[in-house]
Amino acid sequence: MNFVKFPSKGDSQEGFKMVEYPTASMRVGGSEGNHGDEEPMDPAYLTTDIWHDISTALRFLWLYVFLILGFITNFLIAHAVIPSLASSHQLSPKLVKLRALVYLAAFGALGLAVSVFVVMLLNIDVLGRVWPRWWI
Repeated sequence: MNFVKFPSKGDSQEGFKMVEYPTASMRVGGSEGNHGDEEPMDPAYLTTDIWHDISTALRFLWLYVFLILGFITNFLIAHAVIPSLASSHQLSPKLVKLRALVYLAAFGALGLAVSVFVVMLLNIDVLGRVWPRWWI
């Protein structure tokens, strides 16, 4: 097992003694009955740049979710609610003409969602800087 040394209060000359704690590494293979080469799977140290990139990717992910919800809502209104209200004569014919605008809003939200998803995928490479291997 790998160990890393951290200073802790003790009776050494500097006021600290080195204590060994096991690392959070994950061994693949080895002598424990697994097959393959031993390769440590330690995540990299998270710097402020990495946290910023993670934050950016998560913001794009949340924006994607809200855009998809906007698409679903507008499409449902244009494709189901407006025709149903129009066929039962509960909606005036002037408002039925707004159906095309609601469709336009729905597909506009879908187009934005697809582009935000692509940008989010381009920003997700930050995971490669934290974990060097994507597939374990």
